Amino acid sequence: RTWTNINTIHPLAGSKNRILPVEQDSLFTGAVPTNAPSKFPTITPSQAPSKAPSITAYPTGSPTISPGPSQSPSSHPSWSPSQTPSEKPTPVPSTAEPTADPFPPNPPPSDPPLSYFNYDQNPTNPYGPGWPLLVPHNATTQKIEFQNNGWKNRFKVADDWYWHEFDDGPLSDPSNTYYGYLAFRNIAQWNFCTTVGQQSPIDVTPNGATCEEYHQIRPDRGLVGYDDVEFKIEPHLLRMIFPRRPCADDVESEGCTHPEPPGADLPHWWAGKADVIHIDFKIKSEHLLFGKQYDMEMQIFHFHHFKKRSPIMSIMVEATPSGHNDSYQSFLARFQQTFYNDLKACGRRRQLMVENDEDLHEEMVDPDDYRHLEVFSSFFDDEKGPEQSYLVDAHQGEEEEMDRDLQGAGVVNPYHRDFVRTIYFLGYDGSITEPPCGTWASWRVLDTPMTISYSQLFLTKNIVFNHVSPSCRKTSVHYNGSNARPIQDVFNRPIHQCTNAHYLSDVMKGQRPW
Repeated sequence: RTWTNINTIHPLAGSKNRILPVEQDSLFTGAVPTNAPSKFPTITPSQAPSKAPSITAYPTGSPTISPGPSQSPSSHPSWSPSQTPSEKPTPVPSTAEPTADPFPPNPPPSDPPLSYFNYDQNPTNPYGPGWPLLVPHNATTQKIEFQNNGWKNRFKVADDWYWHEFDDGPLSDPSNTYYGYLAFRNIAQWNFCTTVGQQSPIDVTPNGATCEEYHQIRPDRGLVGYDDVEFKIEPHLLRMIFPRRPCADDVESEGCTHPEPPGADLPHWWAGKADVIHIDFKIKSEHLLFGKQYDMEMQIFHFHHFKKRSPIMSIMVEATPSGHNDSYQSFLARFQQTFYNDLKACGRRRQLMVENDEDLHEEMVDPDDYRHLEVFSSFFDDEKGPEQSYLVDAHQGEEEEMDRDLQGAGVVNPYHRDFVRTIYFLGYDGSITEPPCGTWASWRVLDTPMTISYSQLFLTKNIVFNHVSPSCRKTSVHYNGSNARPIQDVFNRPIHQCTNAHYLSDVMKGQRPW
């Protein structure tokens, strides 16, 4: 996407008021312009009086201003339009009280580790993803680069960095199933966040590339139970981590079939099943689908041992009044349990520090400050006082409700029809969407969103944005109610779309009974 063919088309070419045709790009947002002013006045009078004082159009002598709004509309409209339209429409004053941000961003820690990053795009923030700017690429074209891109300096050197499992460095465990599979990319030392034209997310809109897939993505739900999956609340997302097989290169061999995580047979050149390694939930959606951003995005990460790439099934999530999702609720209940457990661990830590006369760090959270959260209110017990209230369990009613959700038991199936509502998708090659932005991702973005309810969306936001670690630190790195990376430049990458013109479902072809 480049800014080209920008010519003045307004007849007043020499004036400062020019109307310019520009190419719309989802990277750049702004106010939606109003329609051009009508050349003729409105014939029908307004049905309600204006709240602003009325002023006569052509006063005789001194103009008069009525002390209040007119009591009835004028019987005849004004027939003389204003000679010059106002540059900006007069805003309608709001009568509502200003509301505070329900999820204000957390400030960076006083001594952040080298791996720390956040989503604040302000120019003064050294830890954010930056903002897009067009810069020259060569003599004839331009490209988009992110200015003040603090992510380019972020390296995941922490012992618990998730992708160490795929490296062969000193912090990697040789007993891991995927040990060394991404070592050739030097993922612990290199940062890819500035590689223009290779990054994700993007506005996923087909650009003429051919769909070469010849069958649907064929899912296998596996045999992993809920107790075998780790439900983690990370600073930038919710993550479900699945157990690994003992070996990755021959999943059908004896001794390599258990545990059996879910996986998928991807069409075209993938040649074989790829296991699910984890699932991420982001707020808001990171990708745009045909220019639209959704409330959330569910990202099912697979890893293919032969291709040494991660094919990712991305599902847009739309919140609606009647969109309650039972399968998502089973996941959400376990993330909620993690939230409770971490908050209670924080309470115990503070209590021990007080008993031992230790100084409480100024950045440590007081769990009692969370009693204002309605969704977590039953966690506290006012009768036990401020010193003990954060040590109690949830009330019995909420425990029963949570237990009911936790009992969804059985197999964890990320391909359930509550999530995957189509066999058709759009595809492109890109990156993971967190530092160091490694370029080993192949995205398959489903063309139909899943739905959840408004209450499920609100609960998800509370869990992510208000999370407190066992060490009593606020963990979320969100900004403006989102932990989605800004849209990146497509930069001539092919984006293909697969529809029913390319393949039918296996059921319709008689190859599967369901």
